[in-house]
Amino acid sequence: MSKIVKAKVNWVSDNDQIQPIGKHVTAARFEDVKGNWPSEAWSVLADFSETNNKSIIDLNFLFEWAPENLIYSGSRFDLFEGNCLVATGEILG
Repeated sequence: MSKIVKAKVNWVSDNDQIQPIGKHVTAARFEDVKGNWPSEAWSVLADFSETNNKSIIDLNFLFEWAPENLIYSGSRFDLFEGNCLVATGEILG
């Protein structure tokens, strides 16, 4: 597992998916490599301690070889369930 960082997540308003509570593995698309989607999709482990429209979560890559240079303060990302965008996020300082 990679380092754990805090992130702010905003749920997509028209998302009819159930918002998770607890640990959840999902696909992430990082803004820095957005043009390479979906070949640059990365599995992340998101720990949701609470669920509302804006959540502060613990986030880390699922695999050790993932590019940790994508996780820095201000880095933006999207979370997906399959091809469906479910949330947008930003790494906090």
